[in-house]
Amino acid sequence: MLERVYWSQTPGGAPGAPGPNDRRNHTAVAAWLALADFYTFPHVQHFSSPEDLARQLRAATPAALRAVSDAMLRHAAALEDETRAAWERELARTCGPGRRPVPEDMDAELLARWGETLSPIEPDCHRRSAPDQGIWA
Repeated sequence: MLERVYWSQTPGGAPGAPGPNDRRNHTAVAAWLALADFYTFPHVQHFSSPEDLARQLRAATPAALRAVSDAMLRHAAALEDETRAAWERELARTCGPGRRPVPEDMDAELLARWGETLSPIEPDCHRRSAPDQGIWA
């Protein structure tokens, strides 16, 4: 829940979908939590209370815990392979033969193309907006 974007122009997603930045909107929180890794990844073990967790841990065997861990590792490896392949396809599509090459010197390219230079001064990253509190900077 800490991965929030505090910017007044944050897109809200699909039309009619609840925005991700309003912790007071229980419908929005439920909708976005449903997309969290611990609800969408397979093999994650859930419990409904401390007592339920204790019951599950007492019932678990080392072999069962190892099986869950191994299944999680297999899924993570498959997900990494899928992600890598998707990035390779996208990079080939956007940067492949006949596409504009990625410049070797981004600063020179920025200056030549748009007459701009990047400031060597780091931006102030102090949080000024807090939409969930009704504060916009």
